[in-house]
Amino acid sequence: KTACSLITAGGSADAYQPEGLNRHTVRQLLAPVEQTFRLCGLRVLAPYAILGANRMTEGDIEAAASAYGTALIRLVEGEIDLEAAEQAELLNEVLA
Repeated sequence: KTACSLITAGGSADAYQPEGLNRHTVRQLLAPVEQTFRLCGLRVLAPYAILGANRMTEGDIEAAASAYGTALIRLVEGEIDLEAAEQAELLNEVLA
């Protein structure tokens, strides 16, 4: 079985860097969640993140929802390199 976190955050991608406002990457902040997944015997993919959510317009939200839906379909249909998805900082990078 495979697990992947989906998060939304108000901060931009720059805020989730060691030198950014949050001082950690998204993946670093989710380390306890990822470890829980591993303890449950799950394969852990990088998180899928929708950043800057507090500044999104209705159109932006619809586009983000559509992109996430496409990501899920690609995962289910085996179109994603799972090894790359495990190593990436964000799943979004693998899907680009």
